[in-house]
Amino acid sequence: MEIERGQLGTIRCYAQAGLRVVHLTTKKDDIAGYSRYIAHRYVVPSPDTDPAGLLRLLTGELPVWPDAVLDPVNDPGVVFVSQHHDALSARYHVTVPPWDIVHGIIDKKRLYQRACQLGIPAPRISNHESTEDLARIAGQLVYPCIIKPTQTPDFFAIYNKKALVAENAESLIKQYRDVEQHHLDVMVSEIIPGPEENLVAYICHLDDHQAVLAELCVQKIRQHPADFGYGVVKRTIPMIAEARDAALSLLRAHAYTGFSTTEFKWDDRDSKYKLIEINTRQVSYAHLFASATINFPEIMYRDKVEKRKEFDTDYRSGVYWINPADDLYEYRRRRRLPGFSASNFLRPYFAKSKVFALNPLDDLRPFIKWIARLGSMILKKLHAAGAGPGGRLADGHPMKPADKRGHRELITKSQVAPRHSSVQAPRIEKNRPAS
Repeated sequence: MEIERGQLGTIRCYAQAGLRVVHLTTKKDDIAGYSRYIAHRYVVPSPDTDPAGLLRLLTGELPVWPDAVLDPVNDPGVVFVSQHHDALSARYHVTVPPWDIVHGIIDKKRLYQRACQLGIPAPRISNHESTEDLARIAGQLVYPCIIKPTQTPDFFAIYNKKALVAENAESLIKQYRDVEQHHLDVMVSEIIPGPEENLVAYICHLDDHQAVLAELCVQKIRQHPADFGYGVVKRTIPMIAEARDAALSLLRAHAYTGFSTTEFKWDDRDSKYKLIEINTRQVSYAHLFASATINFPEIMYRDKVEKRKEFDTDYRSGVYWINPADDLYEYRRRRRLPGFSASNFLRPYFAKSKVFALNPLDDLRPFIKWIARLGSMILKKLHAAGAGPGGRLADGHPMKPADKRGHRELITKSQVAPRHSSVQAPRIEKNRPAS
């Protein structure tokens, strides 16, 4: 089962393993809820606004499904399930560890402190306890730097960004004061330079004894937004021993078990992979792994329910996962950048081995729902730009070519240009993925 917005990739993996999927969501119009792979769907209370109601429903009001696995697929779901681990474990096979384990991983400040203790490279963060402390050391920091949440969901809900960029000390203090007013726990961190292709992830499933049942590596090809966004094009790559060793050291130091994604960024300055974060949930591109012959959701189920320990752990490199919907935004923005190459940008679409976030040939209804939502969003943007149907402005006059150019700028200007352009392939180093 899945909490909140069920990721289609995860749903697909469970269903393709011959398992029945019960989808729990807080949204009636959740795209994943329209998938043909779902046996039952329930709209449930939000873990953010009504955790007591959700716990009551999960522990007493829903039907009893024998050998049910409760698998949260987003951060609020992970927090809720881990915080109520004992109560939920009485009825389900819970896929995430208790809160005392999970908290030390998803809280980036704690995670970076543990990484430092283990000698694992990570971005440098400032040590301060208040805005006044930060103001005293602001002149000593290297700019640009970022204000980064220790836990992402609450921060993203307010700023719609993963981080805030400060170009100088004045900008840092101003933005930090605003964050402080929202009572958010944040840290000030250096920016690891380099293009998005320098971001890689070690992905694994650890059993109850922290033995590795399956593992692989993934590289980001593009993300949206380009500076601090989520991946819209990824591919499997050969195992990176340096990333593997660091990730397993951290996970085992926290006594973590289950599925995880540990992200690193290659730093050309000292030729090291620097820790970025660890996600303790299944990811939207789970079916990328299945296409590379490792079905992590199925392994999760077989491990938790059947106590199975032997799996086919070989995987194929060079398999792409593509989210065309969000990648389109990046195409519109990047094509204006110097040195842009359409053939390089579109190369993943012509790869022999690839999967798409939405596949209308396999699962039509979520695709139709997405098209409807996209159309609604476009109409809202046209309305906000002062244009009505048929390319007419609010005053009824036809939109001129110059007006249309201005409208395109309005749509794309909110996308921040990458601080380090990714149009040129980075130099290939030892243990570093080729782009």
